[in-house]
Amino acid sequence: MVIAVTACQSQEPDPLSQQRSALKALYDATGGDDWPQSDNWLSDRPLEDWYGISTNADGYVDSIYLAGNELSGSIPAELGELDSLKYLHLGDVRSIIDAGSNYLSSIPAELGSLGNLKYLDLSRNSRLSSIPAELGNLGSLVWLDLTGTGLTSIPAELGNLGSLVWLSLIGTGLTSIPAELGNLGSLEWLSLTGTGLTSIPAELGNLANLEYLDLSRTGLTSIPAELGNLAALEELDLSLTTGLTSIPAELGNLANLELLDLSKTGVSGPIAAELGNLANLERLDLSETGVSGPIPAELGNLANLKYLDLSETGVSGPIPAELGNLGSLVGLSLASSRDLVGPLPTELVRIQNLRVLTFHDTSLCAPTDPDFQDWLEGLESWSGNLCD
Repeated sequence: MVIAVTACQSQEPDPLSQQRSALKALYDATGGDDWPQSDNWLSDRPLEDWYGISTNADGYVDSIYLAGNELSGSIPAELGELDSLKYLHLGDVRSIIDAGSNYLSSIPAELGSLGNLKYLDLSRNSRLSSIPAELGNLGSLVWLDLTGTGLTSIPAELGNLGSLVWLSLIGTGLTSIPAELGNLGSLEWLSLTGTGLTSIPAELGNLANLEYLDLSRTGLTSIPAELGNLAALEELDLSLTTGLTSIPAELGNLANLELLDLSKTGVSGPIAAELGNLANLERLDLSETGVSGPIPAELGNLANLKYLDLSETGVSGPIPAELGNLGSLVGLSLASSRDLVGPLPTELVRIQNLRVLTFHDTSLCAPTDPDFQDWLEGLESWSGNLCD
């Protein structure tokens, strides 16, 4: 007797059908019926015709752009099935006036399985109070924007994002960040402005490729000396961090620094002579701070400096003649630093690039000899008193 056996073959789901299902789950979970823009969603048209969706040559979703489309609720786990996804933009649109916002409240751990994801923007989802540790598995991620979210902490696992170049935590509720962020070896741009940050880990000094660091408008009262190890750093903004009362001398080691903004901070005491070691510095702003004492002659070593602002400070005494070595200087502001006294040094006439000079509301005065006056009249603008 012959017994016929029929093999039951399991039906593999159609990958493109899975893509549609994942997008439908996104639509249903985030109030798609109320989106301002939802052209062709849930229709039979090709996915690339759905509003905000782009696909690769094989028809798989590689980009979702629903910025400012008033999404609310939670991102569904099914989105983690879109394994060709490279760009996921569910944040806000800052460049469009009156653009809508998104109101997402949670992120599924499954997003951590998106191995090809390069760009993740969740900005200005103010109801988003946490993100899953699994986002640290996004090995291809280059850009992470969490600006204006409701985050009060971030997982240490974000320190595993070895490809991350750009990280924004602007305006979040963070009061601290994990030391593991110091492991982000590819990071070039980091902003924590407008947060409640009261301290930063010394490990940030390990960010060998960091070029831009914004710590302005935070609650910092000190910064670690290890930031002086940031060999690639070009811009450091600490402005409006009013609780910051001093900076470490090690910042003078930042050989590539081009901008140092300490304006409107609580920094006080003498200006560190080590700042004269910042050979590439182009802008130094100490305005509206409590710095005091003489202007260090070492600032005259800043051969690339273009703008020096010491206005409304407590610096005192005469202007050092060494400032005449600042051949690249375009703007020099000394206004309202009332303890500065004496005639401006005649060596300033060597600064042929200078365009703006302000020294009003001080006890400084401009020499009346013809050479100095000719130089002064060649400036685009100047303000202050002439010597008697």
